[in-house]
Amino acid sequence: NQGEIKTFVSLAQKIRQENLFIPNLPKDLWYAVHSFLTLPAVEVLMTRSGRDFLLVWRKDKYFKGWEIPGGYIGYKESLEHACQRVAKREVALDPKFQKVITAEVWLDHPYTSGVSIVCLCQVKGEPTSGKFFTRIPSSFEMIPHHSGFLKKFLELSSTWEVE
Repeated sequence: NQGEIKTFVSLAQKIRQENLFIPNLPKDLWYAVHSFLTLPAVEVLMTRSGRDFLLVWRKDKYFKGWEIPGGYIGYKESLEHACQRVAKREVALDPKFQKVITAEVWLDHPYTSGVSIVCLCQVKGEPTSGKFFTRIPSSFEMIPHHSGFLKKFLELSSTWEVE
């Protein structure tokens, strides 16, 4: 009804006024927003040589397995900045954005209709967590969709030019 719409608009304005955008959005509100909006995320596919890739282990109520580090894109945040923020937070590396490899909508995501933008980034140094791989082991526990992102990366890796 009109009263509920007015209340919702008022609360949305408060979110803006208090700068409660990603990554500052409280988790319970974040999940509520996800229940009716599709939000884009970056999957930060980090490589040192153009042939290797970094994966981190994830275990929570939604997923268990190796994954490409990732996170949601904040309000008015560029892909490059989102990649830097996520990489610094998850593995303490400073990535250099190279290109977008692919984008995909997750119709089977457990709590949203997510959009992953897979970004190839070059890094130097060792991560604080995770491990670099050059192939996907056959007995690998991996987050759904991420193995497809990696297969695409590996198919195209002979064409990458990294500095």
